[in-house]
Amino acid sequence: MSNGVLTHAGDIKVAVLPDWWQYIPRFVSRQKVSSLIFTNLTSESNETQYDKIIEVINYLNESHSDVVFGPCKRDISIAVEGLRMPYICTTFDPEVEVFKFQILPALSDFIEAMRQFVYCQYRRGGDGEYKTIIYEGNKGFHFDDNILNHQKTTRLYAVNEENMEAKKHTITHYLMLMRKELIRDIIVICDPKTVEMLLKTAWELAMLSLPFRWYFYDPAFHLRHILESLPRFANSFTVFTLIPSYEQATLYPSDLDLNAMLTMDTLSTISKICGVSSINNDRESLLSALQNKTFRGYTGNISFDASHQRVNYSINMFHFNGSQYFKLGSWWAGDSPDSRTIQLENTSEVQHWSDQNQTYTFPLKGRTIKVVTIIEEPFMMYKKGHGNLTGNDRFEGYCVDLIQELSTILDFKYELYLVHDNRFGARRPDGHWDGMVGEVLAGNATMVVASLSVNARREEAIDFTKPFMTRWWGERKCSRDKEEDENNASGLKLENASGLFFVLGAGIVLSVFVLLVQGFIRNIRPKIITGQSETVT
Repeated sequence: MSNGVLTHAGDIKVAVLPDWWQYIPRFVSRQKVSSLIFTNLTSESNETQYDKIIEVINYLNESHSDVVFGPCKRDISIAVEGLRMPYICTTFDPEVEVFKFQILPALSDFIEAMRQFVYCQYRRGGDGEYKTIIYEGNKGFHFDDNILNHQKTTRLYAVNEENMEAKKHTITHYLMLMRKELIRDIIVICDPKTVEMLLKTAWELAMLSLPFRWYFYDPAFHLRHILESLPRFANSFTVFTLIPSYEQATLYPSDLDLNAMLTMDTLSTISKICGVSSINNDRESLLSALQNKTFRGYTGNISFDASHQRVNYSINMFHFNGSQYFKLGSWWAGDSPDSRTIQLENTSEVQHWSDQNQTYTFPLKGRTIKVVTIIEEPFMMYKKGHGNLTGNDRFEGYCVDLIQELSTILDFKYELYLVHDNRFGARRPDGHWDGMVGEVLAGNATMVVASLSVNARREEAIDFTKPFMTRWWGERKCSRDKEEDENNASGLKLENASGLFFVLGAGIVLSVFVLLVQGFIRNIRPKIITGQSETVT
């Protein structure tokens, strides 16, 4: 067991676990503290857990430590319990113990706040939207029955792949399923790197802007840089964070992450306890102060309930609409169920957010997209002298006129290119698609504009617009949506059961009519008429 490094001379001795030692220099450089001694509590035992516990107890006694600080570990918890020493944990542990204080607010509190906000009628029409949740790691264990069994919860998606390419593929698949199922409200409980990949993929699929609404678990407000780097047009991003105000968040140094904030709050709290003249700087006094007093920190009020969980603090909700941030309100983590409620801010921005209607900005507005096509007269043709032309100027035809008119009305730009294999799109034996359909599903193109026929398999893979003429071939514009395709049949697709009965009935009536006509014809006998009489032959 190492004796650690003496950082400051003072009254209270803090044993810091190795995982958290890197944050001590940051704290010392930002705050002048003369009342704390920091030692690095490293273990040299590789034997049984019992041996580790004995080693920790011996070290804490020999170093006269008063408090332990760092992530939750079982052997440390047992050791401090025998010494009646406070143990301030920076990671969540469901086990409730007498001497363990959890400075990190429970993830279940954030989930409860998100459930109350997203599922309730704080926004006009918002309670009718279906929701989905994307989470990472073991965060799914914190969801309660109120959200899992809610009638508006469609699915929970786990993103646990280590390989970035595999994670990208999984995220793309999930987002395409959400579009297929018309999911509009998306709750994200993932690390910042995963969120960044998720939002970039959503941008490629035109899912960043309304009607899609995104809600993020972000205690330290680290996503603000990611959100601000995205294209800004009619976005709807809501962040659930411990930071009291957006202005305060922008002043924080970039290296002050959540772990650093928890370190600052913990050590500042201990330092403040030392500054109270009525408190003796020993273990019992520290325990009493942590149990009965409230302190102010970077992450809000620091107060503990009887189970030593954080209580009486706020989870703040900030909304980014693509042009500005504003605070929507706060969820108060009270010490009783009735006090755990949401309070919206009384501002014009919040009122506008609450009353906004269901009209949305076109998701491709301001973007330049790839549009795949195929040469087929008169829909898409080369111009005369196209060899001397480049880009969109090489082409003419109905499809060119249509996409040009759409781009003008909806304010987006496009780049036409020909499909490399000169195929419309069919599913290969390996499950992948070729042709223009394959280009859309692979992400190489955002849209197809061509004389593309509709069949059951293609409709399972992509979305079609209405045809401009009712014949076997029609002009179709489709956007990437779906990845799954199961049906190999093509032909007539009946919209509902009444249509099926109508066709069957018409067939039966026609069959009966034909049979009657045939029977009537058989009964007609030719007659030979002579001058005096007629002979029936």
